[in-house]
Formats: sequence, structure tokens, C-alpha cells
Amino acid sequence: MLQRTPAAGMLKIKNGLDLVICGLPEIDGALDERVTHVLSILDPGTEEPASFAGLAAANLLRLRFHDVIEELPAIDAPAASHIAAILEFGGMLAAHEKHRALIHCHMGISRSTAAAIILLADHGGDAEAAVAHVSEIRPVAWPNLRMVELADKLLALDQRLVRAVRRHHAKALLRRPELKEAFIRHGRAREVEGLEEIA
Repeated sequence: MLQRTPAAGMLKIKNGLDLVICGLPEIDGALDERVTHVLSILDPGTEEPASFAGLAAANLLRLRFHDVIEELPAIDAPAASHIAAILEFGGMLAAHEKHRALIHCHMGISRSTAAAIILLADHGGDAEAAVAHVSEIRPVAWPNLRMVELADKLLALDQRLVRAVRRHHAKALLRRPELKEAFIRHGRAREVEGLEEIA
């Protein structure tokens, strides 16, 4: 949906999580010897980067679902089981003092940034800070709302994470109002509805 390919973003914060966020076109540059873990989120059936062959199986989490925010026929929407797997991945990272985790999706804009926000919210507990950190290193971030909603419920955050992401969406849409129609055409109207009031 977004045509721009952003530069890979790297995030190290005081809660100890060392994260790199990127899209498929950036994998070769982002996957260096410092990366110890990978969270790979792609559409079902998409070919995995060949560079993942050298990764330890225990350190690679593959999630396959579509970048949608509603349940649709013949589409694999983000599910609670995917979010639980992301949170388990975060627990594994926290157990490794020396780590760098690469999180990627197709473009490094929606699913991967949502996953990074979820991990940071779980480990830091501050929804606003999690969203701010990810948007700082990945300015094109448009976190998948369904993933965020599922995580908010699993983490019992009482809509704090959802509200923080909605505020981020509102600011992003102010910068690029032309995106509204694109999101509506792609079945993601709920992500852009009512944002004028939030902004």
C-alpha cells in the first residue's frame, strides 16, 4: 500500500530489548552477525529469504498471516495465537542478555511495527512509549490495528495500547491524507475512521 521502502530501523531501549525492524528488500543489509533472533512475518506461501538458512531453528519464529484487520474468506487474519507466539518470543529475548532481534514483514511497515510495539509494551508496560520508540526509528510505521487490539486484550492493557496506536495513525494521516482512500480500498477502513477527532 505504501510505495516507499524505508531504511531499516534499530532500537535499543532501557528495558533491554535490542530490535531491528525492516522489510524484505532490506533483509540482506539488516541480517548481520549481530542478529541472534529473527521474527519473520509474511503472507502464507511467500518464499522465505535464503539468508535464514543459517539461523538456529530455536531462534527463528516464523509467523504466516495476511496484513489485514478483519476476518475475510480465504484470508489468514492475525489471530490471538500469533500474538501469544510474539509474546513468547519476547520472553525468550528477555532471557538472553546478549541479543539482537530482527523483526520483519513484507515492507516493514504494518505487521513488523505492530509486533515491535507489542514486545515493547509487554516489557516496558508503557503503551505511549512503545509506540513513540517504534515510530521514531520507523517513521513510515503503520501498525496493524488488529494485532494491536488482540495484544491489548491479552496483556489486559484496558485499551491503552489501542489508543496509543490510534493516535499514531491520526498523526500519520495528517502528514499523508491521501492514504485514507488507499486504506479504505484495501479493506482497512476501520483504521482510518474517526481519526480526525483523535488528531
